[in-house]
Amino acid sequence: MTAGPSTSRSPSWRTRCTCPAGTGCGSCRGRASAVARAGTGPGAARANVYDAPDRMWDELESDGAMTAPHRVILALSRVNACRRARDVAQAMVDTIGTQAVDTSSPLDRLLRDAVAMQQHLVAPDRMLELVGGLVLGEEPPVPFL
Repeated sequence: MTAGPSTSRSPSWRTRCTCPAGTGCGSCRGRASAVARAGTGPGAARANVYDAPDRMWDELESDGAMTAPHRVILALSRVNACRRARDVAQAMVDTIGTQAVDTSSPLDRLLRDAVAMQQHLVAPDRMLELVGGLVLGEEPPVPFL
């Protein structure tokens, strides 16, 4: 008994290889290592995003106010998470190539979303100026820092 054609349909960006002719996806180590590398950043960023508010809450419960170092950690956790999301999305688009903008690929939209997050009030480069000022003893002009 022979197996018929596969009934599962993977999106073309998962199965189509852009390697030189004859190497095939089984030899596409560059793609696999890029996916593995992309998996290293989000976990740490996610852990920091969840840990920073917990530490802030503990400080508020014990002292009734947040110190500047904890405010810095909280702000940088948000900036870092947005940057890591954008970096991972961009790395995957770079790895996949033009197939990433295929209509069956979610990568195009994910990259746009990650870039948009980077422009949000709590994540642009300007936030680093404000956080750096807080580290240096300046009170930021925004109430959420």
